[in-house]
Amino acid sequence: VFECIKASDKNHGIVKVSNTYYFKYADGKHYYPFGTTAYAWTHMGNTLQEETLQSLKASGFNKVRMCVFPKDYNLVKEEPELYPFEIKKTSKDAEGNNVFTWDFEHFNTKFFQHLEKRIANLDALGIEADLILFHPYDKGRWGFDSMSNEVNINYIKYITARLSAYKNVWWSLANEWDYVKAKTVKDWDLLTETVVKNDPYKHLCSIHGATATYYDYSKPEFSHVSVQDEAPVQNAYSSATLRNIYHKPIILDEVGYEGNLESRWGRHSPEFMTHLVWNGLIAGAYVTHGETYK
Repeated sequence: VFECIKASDKNHGIVKVSNTYYFKYADGKHYYPFGTTAYAWTHMGNTLQEETLQSLKASGFNKVRMCVFPKDYNLVKEEPELYPFEIKKTSKDAEGNNVFTWDFEHFNTKFFQHLEKRIANLDALGIEADLILFHPYDKGRWGFDSMSNEVNINYIKYITARLSAYKNVWWSLANEWDYVKAKTVKDWDLLTETVVKNDPYKHLCSIHGATATYYDYSKPEFSHVSVQDEAPVQNAYSSATLRNIYHKPIILDEVGYEGNLESRWGRHSPEFMTHLVWNGLIAGAYVTHGETYK
C-alpha cells in the first residue's frame, strides 16, 4: 500500500526546463543552477566525504557535477573502497598494483547503496546531483571507460532503475565525451537514447565535451546544453549566441577553474572566476564553478 502525502515546504520536486531557456521545479518555483564540481568525492575516504558535505552546506551551491565511476588523475590517485561491479579475481601487475577482473553481470549493490546515500545527502542540502555516467579518466586502471556496449546498456538500465526515483538527479552522459576513445558518436547516441528511454520521469539530460567540442545538442534527448568552453564568457554577450543556436538552457559546465595549478585551466583567481560567471549570467546562461587548489 502506498500513501501519497503532501510535500514538505522544502520539497519542490524535480527540476525541468521552463520557457525554453530556464529551469523550474515541479511546483513552479524557479531554479537558478549555480553549480560546482566534486568529480570523485564519493570515491574518497569517508572523512573527506563528510567534510565535502559540510563545505557544500555552507557554500550556496545548488548543483554538483560528480562521477559515478572512480577517477584516475594527477590529483586523484586513491583506490576506492567500493566498485560498481563484483570482482571475479584480483592480481598484481609488474609494479605491484591491483589488477581486477570484473564480473560485469553482477552489480555491487553496496556501491550503489552508498551512491544513493550521497545523493540523498545532497538532496537534504537542496543540491542537484549532476551524475556523470561515463568519463575518460580511467586510463586502463579499471577499464570502465572501455566496456562493451552490452555492458554499458545494462549499466544504464540498472542505474536509471535505481536512481530515477531521486528528484535531484540529472544525467550527464559524459565528461569530455570525445576523449573516451572506445566510443563513437553513434555509441553516444545509443547510450543517450537508452538513458532517456529507461528514465520514466525524464530527468534533465545532457553530455559534456572537451574544450569547444560541441555535441549535436539539437537532439530531443538533450534537455539542455552542457559545454566546456571559455570563449562564451570572455565577454558579456557571446553566451547569448548559444541560446539563439540551440533554443535550450545553456550551462557552461567548465570555463576553467579557480586554483593554483600550473595548467592554464586550473589557475584562475577568485576575482577572475567571478568575472567569468558574471559574463555568462548576464548573457542568459549559467556557469559552473570549480576549484583546483593543491
